[in-house]
Amino acid sequence: MLPLRMLGILMLMFLLCDADSSCPDDINPITLDPPEVIGEYGDTVLVNCSSSEEFHDGLVLKLGNTYHNDNDDENFVSGPLSLSNWSVTAECRIKLSETLECSRELGITIYKTPDTVTLSGVDDGPMVERSAYMLDCNIANVAPVQNLTVIWYRDNEKLSTETFNGDTVTPVTVSSSLRVTADRHHNGALFRCEAVLHLGPELNLTTTSKPYTAVVQYCPLILTPAEVVVRFGDPVSVDCSVASTTDFLGMGWEAAFGGTGFEQKSSLTWTVEKVEEWNIYPQCYMTLKNGEQCSVTPDVTVYKTPDTVTLSGVDDGLMVERSAYMLDCNIANVAPVQNLTVIWYQDNEKLSTETFNGDTVTPVTVSSSLRVTADRHHNGALFRCEAVLHLGPELNLTTTSKPYPAVVQYCPLILTPAEVVVRFGDPVSVDCSIASTTDFLGMGWEAAFGGTGFEQKSSLTWTVEKVEEWNIYPQCYMTRKNGEQCSVTPDVTVYKTPDTVTLSGVDDGPMVERSAYMLDCNIANVAPLQNLTVIWYRDNEKLSTETFNGDTVTPVSVSSSLRVTADRHHNGALFRCEAVLHLGPELNLTTTSKPYTAVVQYCPLILTPAEVVVRFGDRVSVDCSVASTTDFLGMGWEAASGGTGFEQKSSLTWTVEKVEEWNIYPQCYMTQKNGEQCSVTPDVTVYKTPDTVTLSGVDDGPMVKRSAYMLDCNIANVAPVQNLTVIWYRDNEKLSTETFNGDTVTPVSVSSSLRLTADRHHNGARFKCEAVLHLGPELNLTTTSKPYTAVVQYCPLILTPAEVVVRFGDRVSVDCSVASTTDFLGMGWEAAFGGTGFEQKSSLTWTVEKVEEWNIYPQCYMTQKNGEQCSVTPDITVYKTPDTVTLSGVDDGPMVERSAYMLNCNIDNVAPVQNLTVIWYRDNETLSTETFNGDTVTPVTVSSSLRLTPNRHHNGALFRCEAVLHLGPELNLTTTSLSYPAVVLYVPLIINCSGPFIGVEGKFSLNMLPCRADANPPATFQWYYQIEEIEADELLNRSDSGEYKVVFKNGFGKDHSSINITIEYRPSFACNGHYEVKEGDFFQIPCEPEGLPQPDITWLTDGKEIPTPQRWTRHDSGNYSLRANNTHGTATHALYVDVLYCPLILTPAEVVVRFGDPVSVNCSVASTTDFLGMGWEAAFGGTGFEQKSSLTWTVEKVEEWNIKPQCYVTRKNGKQCSVTPDITVYKTPEKVAVSAVHGPMVNGREYMLNCTIFNVAPVQNLTVIWYRDNEKLSTETFNRNTVTPDNVSSSLRVTADRHHNGARFHCEAVQHLGPELNLNTTSLSHPAVVHYEPLIKNCSGPFSGVEDKFSLNMLPCGADANPPATFQWYYQNKEIDADMLLNRNDSGEYTAVFENGIGRNHSSINIIIEYRPSFACNDHYEVKVGDFSQTICEPEGLPQPHITWLKDGKEIATPQRWTKHDSGNYSLRATNKHGAATYTLYLDVLYEPLIKNCSGPFSGVEGKFSLNMLSCRADGNPSPTIQWYYQNQEIDEHMLLNRSHSGEYTAVFENGIGRKNSSTDITIEYSPSFACDVHYEVRKGGSSKTLCEPEGLPRPKITWFKDGGEIPTPQRWTKHDSGNYSLRATNKHGTATHALHLNILYAPEFKEGNYTKDVISGENVTLTCSADGNPPPKIQWKYKPMSNVILIETTVRRQSNISITRATSTNAGVYNCTATNKVGAVTRAVRVAVKDKFQMNPLYIWLPIVILLLILIILIIIYVRRRRNKQGEYHFVPGKATDGSDIPLSPTSNGVKT
Repeated sequence: MLPLRMLGILMLMFLLCDADSSCPDDINPITLDPPEVIGEYGDTVLVNCSSSEEFHDGLVLKLGNTYHNDNDDENFVSGPLSLSNWSVTAECRIKLSETLECSRELGITIYKTPDTVTLSGVDDGPMVERSAYMLDCNIANVAPVQNLTVIWYRDNEKLSTETFNGDTVTPVTVSSSLRVTADRHHNGALFRCEAVLHLGPELNLTTTSKPYTAVVQYCPLILTPAEVVVRFGDPVSVDCSVASTTDFLGMGWEAAFGGTGFEQKSSLTWTVEKVEEWNIYPQCYMTLKNGEQCSVTPDVTVYKTPDTVTLSGVDDGLMVERSAYMLDCNIANVAPVQNLTVIWYQDNEKLSTETFNGDTVTPVTVSSSLRVTADRHHNGALFRCEAVLHLGPELNLTTTSKPYPAVVQYCPLILTPAEVVVRFGDPVSVDCSIASTTDFLGMGWEAAFGGTGFEQKSSLTWTVEKVEEWNIYPQCYMTRKNGEQCSVTPDVTVYKTPDTVTLSGVDDGPMVERSAYMLDCNIANVAPLQNLTVIWYRDNEKLSTETFNGDTVTPVSVSSSLRVTADRHHNGALFRCEAVLHLGPELNLTTTSKPYTAVVQYCPLILTPAEVVVRFGDRVSVDCSVASTTDFLGMGWEAASGGTGFEQKSSLTWTVEKVEEWNIYPQCYMTQKNGEQCSVTPDVTVYKTPDTVTLSGVDDGPMVKRSAYMLDCNIANVAPVQNLTVIWYRDNEKLSTETFNGDTVTPVSVSSSLRLTADRHHNGARFKCEAVLHLGPELNLTTTSKPYTAVVQYCPLILTPAEVVVRFGDRVSVDCSVASTTDFLGMGWEAAFGGTGFEQKSSLTWTVEKVEEWNIYPQCYMTQKNGEQCSVTPDITVYKTPDTVTLSGVDDGPMVERSAYMLNCNIDNVAPVQNLTVIWYRDNETLSTETFNGDTVTPVTVSSSLRLTPNRHHNGALFRCEAVLHLGPELNLTTTSLSYPAVVLYVPLIINCSGPFIGVEGKFSLNMLPCRADANPPATFQWYYQIEEIEADELLNRSDSGEYKVVFKNGFGKDHSSINITIEYRPSFACNGHYEVKEGDFFQIPCEPEGLPQPDITWLTDGKEIPTPQRWTRHDSGNYSLRANNTHGTATHALYVDVLYCPLILTPAEVVVRFGDPVSVNCSVASTTDFLGMGWEAAFGGTGFEQKSSLTWTVEKVEEWNIKPQCYVTRKNGKQCSVTPDITVYKTPEKVAVSAVHGPMVNGREYMLNCTIFNVAPVQNLTVIWYRDNEKLSTETFNRNTVTPDNVSSSLRVTADRHHNGARFHCEAVQHLGPELNLNTTSLSHPAVVHYEPLIKNCSGPFSGVEDKFSLNMLPCGADANPPATFQWYYQNKEIDADMLLNRNDSGEYTAVFENGIGRNHSSINIIIEYRPSFACNDHYEVKVGDFSQTICEPEGLPQPHITWLKDGKEIATPQRWTKHDSGNYSLRATNKHGAATYTLYLDVLYEPLIKNCSGPFSGVEGKFSLNMLSCRADGNPSPTIQWYYQNQEIDEHMLLNRSHSGEYTAVFENGIGRKNSSTDITIEYSPSFACDVHYEVRKGGSSKTLCEPEGLPRPKITWFKDGGEIPTPQRWTKHDSGNYSLRATNKHGTATHALHLNILYAPEFKEGNYTKDVISGENVTLTCSADGNPPPKIQWKYKPMSNVILIETTVRRQSNISITRATSTNAGVYNCTATNKVGAVTRAVRVAVKDKFQMNPLYIWLPIVILLLILIILIIIYVRRRRNKQGEYHFVPGKATDGSDIPLSPTSNGVKT
């Protein structure tokens, strides 16, 4: 018997379980002291619980798994709480009444301070200034992690803070990282980290790491400034000074421009007057007295603001409202692009910001795009973009585009609202009104339902009383007086909330801990789908969210799944899902599923830790403890190593001192007193860090710029590989990451590769790889390779730009400059066009004004003083946009739906084709993209095809193609075809006719249905009912309900739809007036009315409405009225209901009793009216008839299976009635046994296990569950309705597997006898013995051994087999003794064969026998320059020996390629891990001729120069010979050359190794000479350079003499320059003279101009004309001949006169005089005016007045100009003032000295 105290607790527990746990805090009487516990793991605290309520039904304090009650004090409970369980809980509960219970939980925080806080710094030496490093702070075993903060300090300065998230309460190991960029000021700084546990307002526990002292290696040079921002073309300077002059020798600047050379100064400034390079890396270096050097480099940013920032808008003018457009902001020639930000504005509102990435420093042209959906409010808005260069904290340079004014075309109709959300079946309305009535004619709504037609109103409303369509597109239109129309469409969303949201859980019982399950949330009939979101919750914690995509608007059913890995903490958790329809900013409709209560079956064992990471060979241990000792018998560990056996303890530890297995699966199990068992298995990861991580670089010498190479990172013997990540670095920059997949747990060797294209910036870079084992959230083990230093061979020439894109026919230029002029001789460009020849310059530009070649390969070369040359070639792309891009469609008319067609896009004359992409569009939807391959650079014509199977939705669609030339990151040139409008013919498709449809009797016909067909061409239709045609306008009645068929057809086919039409009608009754029913019968309407829809029935009694009865009771007899109502009307009916009943009550009415146990049922009468007596009739326990109102049927021992006792009652009228209780007699099984398999199972074969349940009843209440260990396998239920005991069996089909060996199978027989009564009987476990063929382990290889020390029995190869296997080794198909020692010849593939009685298995592995180095080489080698050093004298040895070269007894770097200076005696030393060997040899390096001093050009003197006088020579081994060629002819190098021999000569040098030639220009110079005439005629204004040019080389200098005196060289001849001259020509080789006479010819010149001659009638007058010229001119007059006009010529013909005698009015007119010679002609005119002798001429009056006015004006102008000169601008000019003062003044006015 239980102690009374325990019994009281149990009773109180049961009472509390029945109470309602809902208790508001304001009435909760419980007080906990303390209210919250914060304690260290292992502590014990006292917890008190008290109640302020004196009267209650019980107070219990639960501390962990221990209960304490109020034994001594009804209102106070106390007990100790042990903090030795991380998941311990505490709760105090009180039962205030039968229906009210309150509780209060104790807040518990168990903490553990870290075991250690360690700071790991930089492993491989001091930090280097400006390099980035990572410091790690490792906090070991701390809890709880969510209360942890890590604070980083440098000295006493706080640097950063990191907090941790999580909900774990057990100790974990975490780390925090701090990224540090080393600076000289950090040298000697102390870094530390603090781990702070925040446990309360006053309780913060801090653990601090030991400080890490930073050692920073830096060059003691100071740059001022260290960072420079300079505009391209501006000057720049940086000062460099030494911090200390101790041991200082000197310093200098190395730079392409502005370098200083080495100087013994402590401060030097690098200066460039005009920055003309984009890549500037000046380097300031210093040299110490011991010869050591170091350097620093300033950070120089060269920038260029954009040439232009332009905004391109919509090409074709207006935007259309609601359409989408793209605005482009083009930024031309800006640098550096990575500092650029583009900001978009609409008016002054910022819209978006775009930044650019990249590492280019040269100017580029980029663009930013803004997507705009046009709106009427955008009309007139100003869009602009700003290009902002961010060059420093205070330097942001902004360039703004011109604004783009948006012009938006829209229909002046206003929709209210413009967007509508309506529930299916609800009413909807939208108002449409016009913004202005100007030119307005009328408006209307077009819609499938609710259309209005055209009306002369300014506002109309579209209304639908009941939305019954999912696709609604009403259109409001307006018409202007000019007939133009426009329209707008509201955005209507029709929605439907789900019919149901149901969550389906785990079907076959509880979840099992650590197993994965899928929960499904099924959402039935929801619309629209694309607005739906499903949210998953566990209790109130949001777990996941899923959204749905699509464009369907009709209701669909969808589901969302949640993957759950069961955990014991999930037991009792409530999972639910919410379906949320997002219908607008403020409208979210949520439908929630019923919660699913998770039942998680778990073994009450706690593993600490549950997950273990252990290094192979280290110690490992896991503690296993029971959560509760109730019914606990004992526990144990089963494991290959470290098992404990069964012990009666509540805690056991599994320990292995040295882990030597890779597959470890220890199992902790517990046994309860009823014999049941369960187990848990820790997750053990055994790891091994790599033996080595090695980086193999480029074997055969330095890399060559622009060539591709592969670096390999080899990770040897690492496990487990699936936890491995390899990270590649260049210096401190992360390049790539590679992870590995697999499920092997044994060590393997893997490799990772990095593809590298060599670049000059990679020279000297250090590549490394890191192998990182990820073993937990905070445990990452890193092994790093030794760095590989890249040596990149490149030509020190810089091309700007290095890559050029140029349009065919445009200009192109590339600048080439040398990076350093040290040992520089000169440079040049070699090219088919634009070559420069050799020049002694450090920068040359190759230019072609018009690119007319497709293949352009200009080469810039440089020559050093030692004669060596190198070259670089720019990457030039010559492009041509297409002449045309045309789309050819279907030739022979419209398309037919579902037929296949091909559209072709023809791109005519485009280059280069490999840069071309063709994009196909249907309207604005991208359909496909095609790229083109090839290497041709000339224009080609290509085509792209689009295979199209049209459908009806394509009708009217616009197809187009775009040809896009991708010419660079920011240069994509697009040419678009014209659009092709598709016309598609298609068969009818019936729409709006899915039904079912409803009509009202006598009011409905088929032509009222919305059925129509989408067809092209349009379709005709016919209706059918019961196979007969029917007229669509015929009215239907109730007998016409049924299936109707409509057929639509056109010339391409037909479509039909069968729909159900229901004809509804009003209710009516056809019932009796009286009905009899029995008490307890379920309610069924005795009187069903007719009517459609099914009428709603209302019950009335005494004129009052009553609820519809559920079961008839004896009190329900009486008169009733029924009212039937549906949408079409109402009907009523009166009736009387007579309820017949037996007045007996059974307590209980249902009984479950075990066979052999007692049973009793009480029977009592409800009323003694007319009561005579009662009794029980039964096989056992009957009472007979008695005059009592209550009798009990009792059987002391049930020994019958079919028991049907009957209680009856007799009334005074002799009538009887009876009732029978429902009795289930059960018997638990006598035995549940699993029948074993005779003998062991064999892997892969099927077996049948049988579970026999002996003598169980009733069978139909039985379920059998099968288990393997704790895993549920299957469930079987039985349906037989026998009530007597029976033997049944359940079978489990098992396919044997090696993993089942040792597994324990058992079955459970569960009798379901009621909602709360399930009786379990479990069989004994059947341990499975599985025999299986060998499975080879630890034998994947490859393996290696040492020659004569290694044998096969030293390998770890083994096999997992049952029974155990034997093995044999094979090599080359022959058996081999495993004990035999192997040598180098035995390397190869070996096969191990393992065998047992079940089968055999084999594994082939590679075994490598390693051995020490040895040489077998010659004593003398001849090699060629450039040969790889590996080609001679390779030692043998495995691993490949490391070779050390020695020359003249000194160790040297391993040669990569031989150079001409490498001849000599060498010693080679070969070393590997097994030994060393040495060898001596002589090396003779042969090399082809190397031409020196022959780049030219050269010059010599005529008759004194021969080729052997040139400095041309060649170095070579063997010595080369020379031969000269001129115009492809051999020439004697001793022959003297004359002036006709100038030209290009070629020297050919040759030896046995090779042949080289050099072409050079030779110029033969000579002294001056004349070959000119002695007399020259030239014209005035002619150039002197056209006369008498002397010969001579160099070009002679000419001196002019006239009349014996030297004169300046004439520029242009004047008429006064005729005379005798002498010329003297002089160059460095001599002088020559020549005399000549010069005659200057010039055109005629008049001495007078045009004038008017006034003559009085009757007077004589003479007109004179004379001219000067060389040769003398001829004078001619042109006039009207008259008798009184005489022409008089002079003898010299330079003058000619006209004499007029007695002039008359007929002599008035114009007389033209022309002077002509061979140089030219001139004309002058004389107007003769003849006046009357006595006429008063007004001129005589006005002429004096005019003369006086002119004089006055002239005087005023002179006065004003003098005053203006005094008020002009004055400049100080050098010189002495006339008065001797120190500041001379020489004024200038308007720039003229006064």
